[in-house]
Amino acid sequence: MTVAAVGTWGPPPDRLGLEALRGEVHVWRVPLGAGVPSARCLSADERERAAQFVFEEDRARFVEARRGLRTVLAGYLGVAPGSVAFEVSRGGKPSLPGRPLGFSLAYTAGLALVAVGASPRLGVDVERVRADVDAEAVVSVAFTHEERAALDALPPRRRRGAFFACWTRKEALAKALGQGLARAPDTYAVGLGPAPLRVRDVDEHGGAGTWTVRELSVGLPYAAALAVPAGVGRLRLWALPGPATPSTAWRRRWR
Repeated sequence: MTVAAVGTWGPPPDRLGLEALRGEVHVWRVPLGAGVPSARCLSADERERAAQFVFEEDRARFVEARRGLRTVLAGYLGVAPGSVAFEVSRGGKPSLPGRPLGFSLAYTAGLALVAVGASPRLGVDVERVRADVDAEAVVSVAFTHEERAALDALPPRRRRGAFFACWTRKEALAKALGQGLARAPDTYAVGLGPAPLRVRDVDEHGGAGTWTVRELSVGLPYAAALAVPAGVGRLRLWALPGPATPSTAWRRRWR
């Protein structure tokens, strides 16, 4: 079954419980950089991590992204954002202990994405398409032979966008597998094109072996991708309302 997207990035309903995720994955678009973010709802560990950033811009981005993640998850769990409790596995993958809710967070300059589903095995990634990345170095170690050949066959003006499209797919799939990039990314192919791709038997540790990897259209100058287990039938795209939203329910969640 192909993951079918429903609509475009739009405002969510005031209430979304865990039952809304039956057979679905939701991806939330969270704008970053709107102002000085408050770390009030973050945990002591998150605040400590934020304090370790050298540049204020990076610290603010981290705080905003974590705050957005907590706001999204709180909406499904029916709790305050500051009450969301995380647990981190040995491999570094965070989870919600005792909760039937999986999630993945990715962020870059100006934008964060949060993917939420009933299964913990999902991954999302977003990158700002830019010219200061050594694409050739990454391609030489991370792309399969077929992906390198497909990239080389493209006109030069299309290669950078195709590179980021492929790289975000690999990152999303690595997150879904819970292995980070511990498994060499050149051992599985995710393709360059925008169409959803079925990836089989990439999990060498006996987990679910069939995945759907698809591009997410978030607008320039970004590339984004989502990886979910095969069988998820519907994808919904939400734009997270900000603290000044007229919605009383969402305004409370930002506190």
